[in-house]
Amino acid sequence: MPRYQYKCTKCEFTKTYFHRLSEKIEICEECGLKTMSKVLTNKFYTFNKVSDKGAKTGEITKKYIEENREILEKQQKEAKEEIYDPS
Repeated sequence: MPRYQYKCTKCEFTKTYFHRLSEKIEICEECGLKTMSKVLTNKFYTFNKVSDKGAKTGEITKKYIEENREILEKQQKEAKEEIYDPS
């Protein structure tokens, strides 16, 4: 299931939820109000650019990994620090 980050517009409570694309979290766990909204998160990939045409798959993959390394490291650090609720 996809992972989405939400933030309360009233009390600024932030939490990551796993749910289907068609579902939506609206009620804040902290303040109980219907004020939760999805937070835009960083992307992990870029679409093929014209300059990638003719390049080998391994070269393209390596290039994308390097471009997104900083984002990946930041999110890995956040994931290690976050406490997940299994329910």
